[in-house]
Order: sequence, then C-alpha cells, then structure tokens
Amino acid sequence: MDAERLLELFQTKPTVTDAPDAKPLKFQEGSIRFEKVTFAYDQRSSTLKNVSFTVPGGKTVALCGETGGGKSTILKLIDRFYDCASGSITIDGQDLRDVQLSRYTWRKFHSLDELTLTVYARRSELSHKTQACFMIQS
Repeated sequence: MDAERLLELFQTKPTVTDAPDAKPLKFQEGSIRFEKVTFAYDQRSSTLKNVSFTVPGGKTVALCGETGGGKSTILKLIDRFYDCASGSITIDGQDLRDVQLSRYTWRKFHSLDELTLTVYARRSELSHKTQACFMIQS
C-alpha cells in the first residue's frame, strides 16, 4: 500500500458514530439479542433479513453455514463495524446504537472475559458444500 492510499484511509470518516446521548455499555450478564435484524452491504441484496436470536449470558451459540451466509456479518454487527438497517442488537438490554462506540472500552470489555466472541472457522464437507462455524460465547 502506498503512502497516499494510507493517508486517505486515515482521513476517512467512520460511517458508524456515537449517538449524541450515547452512554457507556453497562455489562451485567452478557446476554446478546438480535431482534428482526436486517443488514445489507449492497442495497440490491440483503445479507441478513429479519434475523432473530438470543445468546443468554454464560452460554455458547454456534452459527454454521455456507460461505456468504452472514456469519461474519453478525460478528461485525456485534462489534459495530456497521449498524443494522432495521431491527435491534442489544447486550444486556442496551441497544448497541445507544451505547458509546469506544473501541478502547469494547476491547477492555473483551479482555475482561465478561463477553468473549470466539471465532472457530471449521471446514467440513456437508452435502458437498463448504461449511464454516462461528461460536459466540457470552
């Protein structure tokens, strides 16, 4: 990567920012909830459409499926690299769009093992299709 491109990247403004009244994330049990979440990288085709699930605090959930099925997208949404187009994502009842988007706080949150997102890429031939599994451990 040349220096001009690197400088351009550093000057790029993030598309996801704190809400004016954002508050710090208050960790309790670590419950993660997706409720009717829809997201698309490209408006022509949704990557996730009306996805709902709950990972109770202290539990592990595996997301398995084909390449392009949305597993990595779910992890990116939890880490707020993007915001969902509709629906909500909450941790302990707090909508992620309403909490401060501090990467330092989030990394500290991870390092305390209060919430650990562990990614296992596991490939296997199931019905002649490549599968991958991602584990969300709350």
